[in-house]
Amino acid sequence: LAVSHGSISLLTWNPHWQCSVWNQNGCREKAELSLAVMLEAADVDFAGIVEVPGLSVGNVSLPAPWEIAVSSGQLCQPDDVDLIYNSDRWKKSFHSSSRMVGCMEVGDRPFVIQHFNEIEGGAQVIVVAAHFP
Repeated sequence: LAVSHGSISLLTWNPHWQCSVWNQNGCREKAELSLAVMLEAADVDFAGIVEVPGLSVGNVSLPAPWEIAVSSGQLCQPDDVDLIYNSDRWKKSFHSSSRMVGCMEVGDRPFVIQHFNEIEGGAQVIVVAAHFP
């Protein structure tokens, strides 16, 4: 896929629920800081983040220009998935069928899907973030 800035950079990351819940040796705070570093270092276009519960409720701040496009929230307890995007390069499509959220198993293994349009260049992509079994 040709995009105006060369190529699309993707990130999938799951620090696992134990990091947030048990928080041994400050794991939760280290994971939150690591996320910001990874987004900036790799100049990420899209990131699927699994099991970082503070993202979906705004307790974890993202560096600009990254924003949460869609979150599974509490749909598939106890797991959650957030799809983050670079808002300097992409905008969410707001067409009625441009987004989907669900569980791959009953009450577990969330996924999110979002359609995006490139701000410069006109490329369109559909991005999926999921907590695969």
